[in-house]
Amino acid sequence: INNEVNLGPGISIQIGLDNSIGEFTIFVDGDDYLELDCLEVMYNEAIAQNADIVSCKTYQHNDYGVVKNIPTDYVYTKVDFYNFINNKLIKRWIWSKTHYSPLRFREDINTLFRCLEFSNNTIKLNYIGDNMFNKTLITELELSNVLNGNIGEYSFYLCMSLKTIKTTNDTPPYKWDNYDICEGAFTGCHKLQSVAIPNTVTSIGGSAFESCANIISVNIPESVNSIENSAFSGCQNLKSVVIPKGIYSVGYHVFSDCISLTEIYCKSTALTINSDLFDYHANDFKIYVPSSSVIRYRTTKNWVEYVDYIVG
Repeated sequence: INNEVNLGPGISIQIGLDNSIGEFTIFVDGDDYLELDCLEVMYNEAIAQNADIVSCKTYQHNDYGVVKNIPTDYVYTKVDFYNFINNKLIKRWIWSKTHYSPLRFREDINTLFRCLEFSNNTIKLNYIGDNMFNKTLITELELSNVLNGNIGEYSFYLCMSLKTIKTTNDTPPYKWDNYDICEGAFTGCHKLQSVAIPNTVTSIGGSAFESCANIISVNIPESVNSIENSAFSGCQNLKSVVIPKGIYSVGYHVFSDCISLTEIYCKSTALTINSDLFDYHANDFKIYVPSSSVIRYRTTKNWVEYVDYIVG
């Protein structure tokens, strides 16, 4: 392929895409380089996890040395997911749905947003790092039980079109790291209605689902052992929650301002909580606990303020 005139990066890349025949694509600019086994590792992970997009970690250099040094594990990035397209292996079928931006400036960002939007609106990645998809147009998220690592801080922050989080039926070979769903991961996803959390998650971070005003129900699996401050605060349509018996830590204001919340089911016989857990709930609010533990709940610190709502 030989451009007779300077067409700019976007149009030139599109010509390359039009002539590509492989299963995956990746873009390497003149000022980029790859580790020798980078593509092999990324390809193997894409096949193993059936991922549409696989992102690798990156370094940024200038004349004075390394500006940003991301650890040399080649697969999955923790930062700046949405700022780079050159470190992403993308299934070629996605390009039948969209095209590379013809812009001469920031064309890669513009194009990556399109890829995220048209990849069936379902992103299957093994690592979801900090800020990866925040403020993008994703409508559905499918979480695999074999994810390796956390759902990073603010990874889906203000994804205003995200409606559904569901899980696959993968058999997990290992658990995620602790603090699996990190701080602010889904804050402000106002259209989010249904949330299914994989049964390998062990912790739900602070403000993880804060101000997700249209969530009606949340499935908290038995694997979760802690829920941090304000995790579900402001979920104003949330009606019912089951708190698994394995949870040992519940932060402040976790269900504050959940004004439609009528039913809390606590499976534990003795659950320690912080104050103001259920501020501003529905008028017919009830907390259901094991019948053998009603007195213990009604007389335990911080549960006392809800004594009139606790039933067996």
